[in-house]
Amino acid sequence: MNYSTRFKQYVLDNPTIKDKIETIFYNKYEAHLNPVYDGKHLTFKGLEHFTPYNYQLNTTAGILQNEGLLVHKEVGFGKTLSMAISAMKLKELGISKKNTYCWFKTHVKTARI
Repeated sequence: MNYSTRFKQYVLDNPTIKDKIETIFYNKYEAHLNPVYDGKHLTFKGLEHFTPYNYQLNTTAGILQNEGLLVHKEVGFGKTLSMAISAMKLKELGISKKNTYCWFKTHVKTARI
């Protein structure tokens, strides 16, 4: 077993050291992990004949959890449907009566091509 493998195993076997190394790394390189949301548990009234993709459910879960979310996806990934079902769910849960959506000009320009 080489030194690299042994060091990796040593760090993984010691949670305190692992946490300390991660903290130093993230602070030094300003590396931040995006949270991962799971929307598999969500159901939508009125969508009986349509099943949203998992990433659309996950986007909705993120919006519900944070009461808003930057949805940074490429054109064609179903952002509009994600926003629509999120608005439906926010209203259904009584979290929001009116929703506001913002788009960056670059995305609007891309969408027109």
